[in-house]
Amino acid sequence: ASIASCGEAFEIVILDPPYAMEGAYAQAVELLEGYSLLAEGARVVCERERSSAPAYPPSARVVLSRRYGDSAIDILEFAQGGDEA
Repeated sequence: ASIASCGEAFEIVILDPPYAMEGAYAQAVELLEGYSLLAEGARVVCERERSSAPAYPPSARVVLSRRYGDSAIDILEFAQGGDEA
């Protein structure tokens, strides 16, 4: 069974793909939204390389961004469970 078939929507998701994977965040969020895995008001925590600037979808709002050495953490909020407001 896959996570897509679990029938649950998640309030918190943590993404920490290898830094060298170009487009990993966009692909992961697209899958989360496509399978309706984000609850209303969901937050997605993204750890990334400090110098990178991932392209987040329009449905995501960065509510917090912090830098720690060579890494950075962005917290995204999805107001309507991943649907664009």
